Amino acid sequence: MRTITSSITVSAVALAVAAGSALVGHGQAPRTVWDGVYSDAQADRGTKLYAEQCSSCHGQEMKGGPGAPGLSGPEFQFSWDKKAVGALFDYAKMFMPPGQAGVLTDPQYADIVAALLKGNGFPAAMVELPSTKDALDQITVLATKP
Repeated sequence: MRTITSSITVSAVALAVAAGSALVGHGQAPRTVWDGVYSDAQADRGTKLYAEQCSSCHGQEMKGGPGAPGLSGPEFQFSWDKKAVGALFDYAKMFMPPGQAGVLTDPQYADIVAALLKGNGFPAAMVELPSTKDALDQITVLATKP
């Protein structure tokens, strides 16, 4: 009886470890926006696109406008805290700009997301933010630094 219980316990622990490893991307720690997930050059491209595609509704300073939420500061951070960057990318792609959703390329949407991250004070690095939802789902928005 003790051998069966021990085998079940060992199997359960092994399963939990395997599941945990899969969740963090093959042994890597989960990434957040505080880990430097975009480049300054990418955010600059995104800022130009934002001015062309987004600022008429969300404002030049990303603070929002009539009927449009702020994309920087407490409103943005409250709305997106603990959500995957992929959800933000997907939302922008599916609904923005209004009436023209999906008009931009995936790399252009990723550039705009990089501009939003920079506008919210998250640090840049030497890497480009990926332009696929699956890769972006591996990065979490955290309003406050861990």
